[in-house]
Amino acid sequence: MPAPSFTPLPEPLASELAQTIINPQWQAERQRLWDIHLESYFADFKRSAAKAIKHYYFTGEFAPKHFGEVSLDMLLALYPIISPQSISYLLTVLPTLGIKDLVKRPLEIRSDDVLRFARSLMRSYSPFAPKPHQSQSIEQRLAVVDWLLGDEFAPQRCVENVLDPKHPGWQLSIKPLNMCRDILGSIVSWMHSAEFNPCPPLWLKRLDYLVSAFKLLPLEAHSRNIPHRRQAEHQFKRYLWSLIDAGLFSDAVTLSPRLQDYNQAREQVLACLLPLAKHIPAFKQVCLDIEHRDSFFVDRLRSYQAQKIHFKISPELFKQWQQHFVHEPIDSEEEAPRWWSLTHSDKKDNQPDLMLAWLEQHAPEQARLWPQLWPFSVNVSLINLAAPYHEGLHFEIRYSIDSYKAGDQSQADKAVQLIYQIFSQLPICELESWQYYDADLEDRDDDVIIID
Repeated sequence: MPAPSFTPLPEPLASELAQTIINPQWQAERQRLWDIHLESYFADFKRSAAKAIKHYYFTGEFAPKHFGEVSLDMLLALYPIISPQSISYLLTVLPTLGIKDLVKRPLEIRSDDVLRFARSLMRSYSPFAPKPHQSQSIEQRLAVVDWLLGDEFAPQRCVENVLDPKHPGWQLSIKPLNMCRDILGSIVSWMHSAEFNPCPPLWLKRLDYLVSAFKLLPLEAHSRNIPHRRQAEHQFKRYLWSLIDAGLFSDAVTLSPRLQDYNQAREQVLACLLPLAKHIPAFKQVCLDIEHRDSFFVDRLRSYQAQKIHFKISPELFKQWQQHFVHEPIDSEEEAPRWWSLTHSDKKDNQPDLMLAWLEQHAPEQARLWPQLWPFSVNVSLINLAAPYHEGLHFEIRYSIDSYKAGDQSQADKAVQLIYQIFSQLPICELESWQYYDADLEDRDDDVIIID
């Protein structure tokens, strides 16, 4: 079977690609992103396939026989240049290369794949686990999404081929409920991951697009009915109701300016959506019921509270803590335990309290305070200590009310204040604390499972 012939890159895209891939700074950043994110992602691929994909990632050269396990949205994201011109080229050429998936189906341009790629460009990312296209600037990512989705939401969207005006383009079919779910989900997830200080989702720069999609939602999207957890409507309601109900807050300490920025972003979103209630009676009623603490919503929106403390330490102290808390060598992100439990109010075994042991050795005055946490109905955990790509700077201590003990909110607040008192005397910086409500839309009557 003859090898497929590749449509050559048109100018000036060919020149841009050639100049990009020989840039030493670009190559170094590309290698960094591959090492910390993509190498582990493709670790289970055949060695020849992983090698070909990496070569494509660095050069843009096709290897069709090795692309069968890679989704279309990933092939788009892995290309060295992300622009309307490069994506037009890929959408035109990739289906002609004879690429077949694991069940021998030829690659096709499907609406869901293109939408998945567009949404991925808009999400927020932790600096510790960037995606392949994070090397592109915000302006470049927005330019691609604006080209794919348009300035205003449309259920049927024709994407223009910017390289060939005579080409019919590509048709996208988009459900407004799915789009609103994805946009609100990226914003809520960003807020609830404040300890990682991720970049804000780019949807915050395109709220007019969210509004245009929100206006086309079906009426059932604003009802109290809670469908099965796997449905988009269930997820949409979880994100929307959580956003309306509360942002980040603390009853124990003052929110830092960084955390206040999250709440300002939330207010910006609500300022765009809440005026629509004037024209959508069902949505207006939901907003009023949440505001007035209707029992239906309180039971579901305030069923779980997460409280967090976050701070930074020096690389030297980071290494010291790793040696103290982590007893096994950590070679990769996958091998790194996410958290270490430091104290459990319901645990009466003989396991040592490692934080107390460290404080006794390095901060004896604070060590006398630490056991005061034990009677509280809270669990205290040290998060992300082992991840080697954290560069020794980022930690959090997280604790939540023990749901099996009818925990008292005041106990959690006292725990925050006590930990603040202890850690404010240690060689750390940027100490801050907050909490948020995580919605639980379990239907008590129909035994619907909670979304994880």
